[in-house]
Amino acid sequence: MAAHVGIWSINHGVPQRTVRSRVDLEADLEDWCATDPSLLVEGLRIVGRQVHCEGGYIDLLGIDVQERWVIVELKRARLYREALIQAIDYASSIRHMEPGRLRATIEKSTGSIPGAEAVLEQVESQLSADEDRREVAIVVAGTATDKSLDRVVEFLSDFDLPLRVVTFDVFEEADGSRLLIREVLEEEGDTPIGPERRKVRTIDQIAAVAERQGVGEAFRRIVTSAEKAELFCRPYVHSVMVTPPSNKGRYLMVLTPQEGRGLRFSYGPDSFAEFFDVDSQDVEVLLGPDGCNEDAYLTPDDWEAGTTTIVEFLQSLPDPVAIDEDRRADFATVSKYAALVRPGEWTTYRDLSTAAIGRSSASMAVGGMARRRPDFPNAHRVLGHTGLVSPRWRSESGGGPDECRAMLADEGLSFLEDGSADAGARVAHEELTRRLKGEG
Repeated sequence: MAAHVGIWSINHGVPQRTVRSRVDLEADLEDWCATDPSLLVEGLRIVGRQVHCEGGYIDLLGIDVQERWVIVELKRARLYREALIQAIDYASSIRHMEPGRLRATIEKSTGSIPGAEAVLEQVESQLSADEDRREVAIVVAGTATDKSLDRVVEFLSDFDLPLRVVTFDVFEEADGSRLLIREVLEEEGDTPIGPERRKVRTIDQIAAVAERQGVGEAFRRIVTSAEKAELFCRPYVHSVMVTPPSNKGRYLMVLTPQEGRGLRFSYGPDSFAEFFDVDSQDVEVLLGPDGCNEDAYLTPDDWEAGTTTIVEFLQSLPDPVAIDEDRRADFATVSKYAALVRPGEWTTYRDLSTAAIGRSSASMAVGGMARRRPDFPNAHRVLGHTGLVSPRWRSESGGGPDECRAMLADEGLSFLEDGSADAGARVAHEELTRRLKGEG
């Protein structure tokens, strides 16, 4: 059974329901994502639109803060498995494309992208970092997901494919203003598509590059301040990514010494707001809009004021939100919530993830735990978000999905004709949280 979303705005204390907009999402989605790539991935830089490769035309090609090429496949309606298969074909094409040909192909597709010169500089830097180990990640986005895509995504979760699924919906308020609603299912792994992960530099090696560009002091001061704030500084080939201590794959800030320009600096205000008790708009005011999903530069002749601002901001950060063990999607924490699902009830991987860490991004990791750990509590009561038993479900004795449904039926759970569990018996993350606190 599909979930239904209702959106209300509160005006003068009175809730007013919004309605789905008649906006032509097909016409707008690519433009929106190209204009603000953070709708798809924090810190993503779009370097090409309708990029031709052997597999066809890639809707959007980008580079992320982890120095990976990112294939973006957009569907203006429901996402089916074919969308992901197509994106994987594109990823394979990009990974094997000769550098000179890839450079020329991107140059032909940058005409509609602002700041084409800076984009091509980043492409050149990325190509030099690739060597023979080009890494590629995938994003597929649309208005909803089909069960066929859910099955494939769940299967791929065992292989740590860097994959993000994004769905959008548009609602319209009474005054004509519109709300864009986004839901994200992202990967927890960090394994790229391609050969063995390329070697990275150390922070000291990147600092030496910054020194040669005349911004070594700026680089060292920012990194030192980040480390004193107990943030994690993760080096790559050309960049250092600053991450929250609780999730070293998430982007807060990136520092990249760049020849002839100084120290390139970008940050994600929404990420700071997610992991710290700060407002994203306040972060943007403090650090400046240029570094928000774009690039700002600390130059050899003018770095001190900007560096001081960044350092003072890092020094003023409050304690991270929810970094204790109760907010991590480790086995012990997830098990506490899974154990609270009673006979005749069911929950989802997303609900367990949200209960554990406050967001759904660990859904795939939770699914992996439920499949691989024989001591996972009530694994047969954890279903996909549509209420279907995973086709890959197996009991300890080797029984398949039919055995799981039989077990649930014996416990009193009813199923609809399409095989989905009764939605009224679902235990959402809010109820799991109440039960853990002893309130349910």
